[in-house]
Amino acid sequence: MMAVMDGIQADRLDNFREQEIASGVGFPVYGVTGWSGWKWLDSVDGYNTGAVWIGHATRDRQAGVLVGTLPRDTFDREFWPENRDRQEAAAMAARDQFINVLGPPMPLPENLGNAIVEHVDHQVNRHAAWKQVGWTVEGTESSAKVYEFAGAWMGISEELPHAHLVAVGVGLPPVLDLYKARGEWYGVDFAAPIRIRHLQRRPEKAMPYANESLHAEQLALVRTE
Repeated sequence: MMAVMDGIQADRLDNFREQEIASGVGFPVYGVTGWSGWKWLDSVDGYNTGAVWIGHATRDRQAGVLVGTLPRDTFDREFWPENRDRQEAAAMAARDQFINVLGPPMPLPENLGNAIVEHVDHQVNRHAAWKQVGWTVEGTESSAKVYEFAGAWMGISEELPHAHLVAVGVGLPPVLDLYKARGEWYGVDFAAPIRIRHLQRRPEKAMPYANESLHAEQLALVRTE
């Protein structure tokens, strides 16, 4: 009886892993040039693929970058209201990733967690004032806007005609050299349907946190006794 139950559970798990979450990626996806550490598919937004995030981390997990490719034809049409500034929408797409990598990896006091979210949202609204840096995309110099806080950064580049490029980084400068990524380097065939099992190939604790304890810039957002 136990063997039968184990078999049923295994079949259910296999069915779960094979669930299709996106129809495939019909646009170029960008990653960090020449990255020799861990690489993985981090997330896909929507069945019609409004964003693809791929991850990069050093072998010692002291530094990492998440790069998001947001195709304009899908992202702008289906994922954000027409009256929203497209660059702000791209920055907002990086917001959750940015908050997640800030750390520390522990429950935060509610007032501090809320203060961090409010602070990041305020900065997203001020994206036009972010620091300008240089990125390279397929060998062409491009500009990006970057915001840095508590040991992490997020950036957006609007120079590609077909996509918004967004990134979140920890442990390295916010200057990127990006290229068109091949899916097999990230454990997936971008031309085929994307399934849950592709996301399960992420290394454990793949993306490092910026902080293992509270950063002074986080604490400064609330009054401490």
